[in-house]
Order: sequence, then C-alpha cells, then structure tokens
Amino acid sequence: MKIVMLGSAPAVKSHISWLLNTEYGHKFYYISEFELKFSYYQSNFVTATAYFLLLFSSISNYL
Repeated sequence: MKIVMLGSAPAVKSHISWLLNTEYGHKFYYISEFELKFSYYQSNFVTATAYFLLLFSSISNYL
C-alpha cells in the first residue's frame, strides 16, 4: 500500500521497481506488507484488550 501510494510518479516507480529487484528491496517489500497486516491485527488486538480489561474491572468490582 505504501509502495502503491509512492508509485504515482514515473521516476519513483522506476526507483521502486529497481529496489524490488534487489535483495534488500524484496525484504523491504515483505516488511511493508507485514507491517500493514500487523498494524491491522494490532488495532484489533488493542480493541480486544481494552474490552477484556473493561470486563475484568467490572468483574473484579463484584468480587
């Protein structure tokens, strides 16, 4: 997604295609894909943790 947003200009596009052909570029691409997926799951995890803490605090008030 970051690469698609950056790739609007043709010069940037050619630079990114060159970067993806290098070993570092492949790692960079996979890291950015992983970051996108991880940030999505992380936001869901934070929401779930907040709900769990809310539930736990309401239960501990009754104990």
